[in-house]
Amino acid sequence: MTTIEKMLVQLSDEKYRIFSSSLLPGVDHILGVRLPILRKLSRTLTLEELSDDTFEEIMLQGMVIAREKDFTLWKEKCFTFLPKINNWSVCDSFVSSLSSLVKRYPNEMFSFLKELSTSEDEYTRRFVLVMFLKYYIKPSYIEEVVTILHNIKKTEYYVQMASAWLIAEIYYYQEDLGKDLIAREKDAFIQKKALQKVRESLKIPNNGKIEKRKKEEK
Repeated sequence: MTTIEKMLVQLSDEKYRIFSSSLLPGVDHILGVRLPILRKLSRTLTLEELSDDTFEEIMLQGMVIAREKDFTLWKEKCFTFLPKINNWSVCDSFVSSLSSLVKRYPNEMFSFLKELSTSEDEYTRRFVLVMFLKYYIKPSYIEEVVTILHNIKKTEYYVQMASAWLIAEIYYYQEDLGKDLIAREKDAFIQKKALQKVRESLKIPNNGKIEKRKKEEK
């Protein structure tokens, strides 16, 4: 056991480990360290100190990489990191940690995400979609975001869920566009989940007033 892992074990919470494990079926080596503790700890660590042995250390790697201020260097580190992501929690946490980098390099980041959108890796594509819904539902990007959403491979569950989430966020941004995306969505599961997210979202007025458009009967 490494020094970092020993420290993480000391910082762990067994009840939180059980709770986290219930949300991340199939993910091994979860110690149960809460996110605020990991974020604070990440400010003092380097990538060289972190292994791939635990869920928390991979989470920390993403947080450490997010501190990189040079976009070219960040891209190099990101390419190495993305294949290590095997769950929605690490993916979405990595996205949340990148707000400062996106503010500094919005166009460069968007171009990078377009490149990644053709990846065969499930969580790389989820990363792209969650980045879009977090940072790029804006007038200068929305048209390309919609185009990529149409074209991106959406065969896996966590990509489908991210697609539905993105559609719901687009609906909140521009209702007519969101309605059109829901109506045109060919995947019944994504369509259903997008409608559900729209109805449940506290941000969207008149919840429940969107009616599901039935597919034409053959």
